[in-house]
Amino acid sequence: MGLNDIERNTVVTLQREKAHKFISQAKLMCNQSFWDLAANRYYYACYHIIQALFIQRGLSAKTHSGLLRTFGQNFILTNIVDDKFGPFLAKLMQLRIKADYNCSFNASEEDVMNIAKGAEELVDVIDTML
Repeated sequence: MGLNDIERNTVVTLQREKAHKFISQAKLMCNQSFWDLAANRYYYACYHIIQALFIQRGLSAKTHSGLLRTFGQNFILTNIVDDKFGPFLAKLMQLRIKADYNCSFNASEEDVMNIAKGAEELVDVIDTML
């Protein structure tokens, strides 16, 4: 993106806000036992906070797998972000894909509770880096 500093900061702020909004939505979905939707919102909360980080650092990814790869190469392998978040993000992405696209799969409360804390932690960790 050819953004100036003001534009970049604005987009980073908007991405951060969306990440936090999606964490709130995920919690609401959990309260209603809408586990597929909660998995989706937790994934996209992480997606948007990582996008904010990428934009701030001049990085980009064109696909979801590219986001995972770019995040791993630039932040996990370099020890900027705890390496536990690499496998976690891959697991979160797979759960979201299954919940969104597999008509014979329904995310369970256990599935979502296994990713909720990690998603909230990842958003917080990256948010403090921004």
